[in-house]
Amino acid sequence: MYYVGIDPGNTGAMAVLTPHTARVIDFTDPSFFDKLKNSAEYAHCMVEKVHAMPKQGVTSVFTFGTAYGKALGMLIVLKVPYTLVTPQKWQKVFGISGRKGCTKKQSLERARALFPGLAASHLARKKDHNRADALLIAEYCRREMSQFEQKEEIDLSFMS
Repeated sequence: MYYVGIDPGNTGAMAVLTPHTARVIDFTDPSFFDKLKNSAEYAHCMVEKVHAMPKQGVTSVFTFGTAYGKALGMLIVLKVPYTLVTPQKWQKVFGISGRKGCTKKQSLERARALFPGLAASHLARKKDHNRADALLIAEYCRREMSQFEQKEEIDLSFMS
């Protein structure tokens, strides 16, 4: 099973977790969705549920919404099942507080701790917080789907 996390937006990222690897790719990379084509039937994706914020400019909201729609549209085209998850929900699991300005730093620190192999290559800069978010959303997806898969196995055991 592949667990995918998407932090949408023009500077967003996608992370894919397999049992043995973790990969992250920026939303601006042309091969962004090519990474899912061959594994779509074995994947589940969680996409951060986002919305416009007060005092954002019209152009930036439109650009952000376009990138968000592109991500959801590609998942639909590739037939990758997905779930929308609020930032508050996945951040709570990793102990990231909602204090203004603190979440980006905390997200980077937590992702570096969980994925030390990517810390130097993909999470080294302050602006890599989108990659960190994508990785943490993918990890949240893995944890949530693993619980569901275990429950499903237990619930169906009476049939044997």
